[in-house]
Amino acid sequence: MRSRSRRGHLWRKRSPNVRDDNNHGTHVAGIIGAVGNNELGVVGVNWNVQLMTLKFLNSSGKGTTSNAIKALNYAVQMGAHVSNHSYSGGAYDAAFADAVASARSRGHIVVTAAGNDFSNNDVNPAYPANYVSDNLISVAATDAYDYIAGFSNYGATTVHLGAPGVSILSTVRNGSYGYMSGTSMAAPHVTGAVALIRGLHPEWSYDQVIAKLLTTVDKVADLDGQVQTGGRLNLGRAVTSETVGPRIESASYVPGDHTRIRLRFNEAILPGSFTPDDLVSLTGPEGQGVEVTAVTAVPGSADREFDVSFTSAGIGTYQ
Repeated sequence: MRSRSRRGHLWRKRSPNVRDDNNHGTHVAGIIGAVGNNELGVVGVNWNVQLMTLKFLNSSGKGTTSNAIKALNYAVQMGAHVSNHSYSGGAYDAAFADAVASARSRGHIVVTAAGNDFSNNDVNPAYPANYVSDNLISVAATDAYDYIAGFSNYGATTVHLGAPGVSILSTVRNGSYGYMSGTSMAAPHVTGAVALIRGLHPEWSYDQVIAKLLTTVDKVADLDGQVQTGGRLNLGRAVTSETVGPRIESASYVPGDHTRIRLRFNEAILPGSFTPDDLVSLTGPEGQGVEVTAVTAVPGSADREFDVSFTSAGIGTYQ
C-alpha cells in the first residue's frame, strides 16, 4: 500500500505525551532501530541506536510548522546527532530554514522524506526536503527492483539519493508489524545509516558522514538524472572499514591549458566537499606559493576526476 504524505496544518495541543496514535511514527522508528538477533519481528538499520520521540502531528497527521521547528530545535539542544523528518507539506518558512542552519552549526544532520506526489522538487519545492543546507539529506523511495517508486518525488539537484520505500515491513503499535510505503519509509533507512556511520566514527564531522553516505551509493539506472547521486543507499559500502579517504591515482596538466591540473582519485568524491581550501599548498617553479582559484568536477568521470585551476607563475615545475 502507499502511505500518504504527512502534512502539517493546525494542531496546537502541548503535552509530554508522545504516544503514537497513528502507527506512522512507530513504523519509522522500527526501520531506524528495531532490535535484531532476538527472533522477534523485524530488524532495524541500527540495532544500538538511541531514539528520541518528538511528536507534533496528531492522529490525523495534522500539525503546525512552528511545532515542527520546536521539535527540531529540541533534538539539537538535547545533543541528537541526526533527526528524521518523515513528513511534508506547507510553504517555505524562514524560521524553519534558520533552524536547519542552526542545527548545522551543532553538527546535526537533518534527513527528510522527498515527498509522495510524484513531483520534481527541483521545479516544485517540497518542504522540509527543499531547505538548502549541506547538513540536510533528501531521500526518494525505490522499490525491490531498484526503480524509483511511482509515488516518489525526485529532483536531480534537490533530492540526494534513493532508499527502499515500497512495501516495507516494520513495527506498528501494540507489538504488531505491518507494511507501509512512502518516502516516509525511505528516509529512516538513511537516518539509521547516518547514525551507524556516526557511531563508528564519532570523530567525523557532519559533512564527512554525509560524504561517506552519498559517495558509496549503488548507481542505479532508473535514478540517473532523478536524484543528485544517481544512486540508492548501500549501507554495506557506507560502513566499510576504509577510513583513510580518497587517494590520488594520477595528476596531469589538462591538454591545452597550463593553468589546470587534473586529479584522478581511487574513489568518488562528493563534488561540493572538495574545495580549494582542501589543497594544503601548491608551489611554482621558483618555490613561490601559487593561488588555487577553483576546483571543478570533470563531467562523465563519476566524480573521480577534478580539475584544479590556479594562477600561472611561469614555465617550470609545479608541486
